[in-house]
Amino acid sequence: MQHLEEIAEKLSIKVDYVNLRKDYYNLKSGLCKVKGEYRIIIDKYLHLSEKIDVLIDALSEFDIDGLYVQPYVRRLFEKRLSSLGATHAEQRTDNHPAQ
Repeated sequence: MQHLEEIAEKLSIKVDYVNLRKDYYNLKSGLCKVKGEYRIIIDKYLHLSEKIDVLIDALSEFDIDGLYVQPYVRRLFEKRLSSLGATHAEQRTDNHPAQ
């Protein structure tokens, strides 16, 4: 998880762990844009594996090819993209900040 947070930092994406259950809103963890900046909001009460899934899903929207990604973590990205199918990978845009 720490490596995923480092990748987000390199992409200038802030990762916030918050209590999404305290409000009556039906909010979910994930990628969002706040005042023109990307953020990943994660419910701090999620299980570790769910937090990792949120980070992988959010960071999959960005071009990380130029970044060092540990082999195990890269396999998580590849596994996630293959589970979403080729159409999702084709829909990714390079308009997101890459560094």
